[in-house]
Amino acid sequence: MVLAAFGAAPPAGADPSAELMKMLPAGYSSNSCKPTDSKGALAAVNCRDNSLPGGPTDATYWLFGDDKGMNAAFTAYLKRPTWTPVTCPGMQSSDATAVVDSHGKQYGLIACGRGTGTDWQLRDGAVAWTRDADHFLGVAYVGYQGQEYPASLLNWVRAPQIEIDCSAAGGKYTAWHGDAEIYYSNCCFKDHCDEYVDGTYQGHSPG
Repeated sequence: MVLAAFGAAPPAGADPSAELMKMLPAGYSSNSCKPTDSKGALAAVNCRDNSLPGGPTDATYWLFGDDKGMNAAFTAYLKRPTWTPVTCPGMQSSDATAVVDSHGKQYGLIACGRGTGTDWQLRDGAVAWTRDADHFLGVAYVGYQGQEYPASLLNWVRAPQIEIDCSAAGGKYTAWHGDAEIYYSNCCFKDHCDEYVDGTYQGHSPG
């Protein structure tokens, strides 16, 4: 398992802004986020200074009414001149990658990048991802931390979701840092463990 499906798109009559706030990653205070131009989405917020380890200094989150709008916005963001695609840690290509569970079911898309605008030092490492069941899009940045892509930002997105998914399935979640700041984790059941490296599913190992 890789990502948990956090509910579904808001029901008719629900306040999209309130629903989006419920979907935000942990680590934000009550005054961290402010509404921003939704650009065709149902709602959007910009958030600063996530307090969790590896969390972003700047992020924008959108809630859409359907898959089409969400996927179009995700694709358009990756084509911005201020986005330079890079290969996410543990992945094979800089192209957007489908996030799937061990049975091949897709939960969303994810892509890593680096900022190239005039404020690139403040918005250097970046990750964009979707949660398909929620019609949710997030784009998060951290400031310059060196030449290597900041893998801690990707782990900030992935690790809590893997842990939630593992617990929901009745598994035991364990995570640790290895050499070269590689982040390992697994979700173990009676007969096997699902193994991850830098948040990317690697396959089964004996339990």
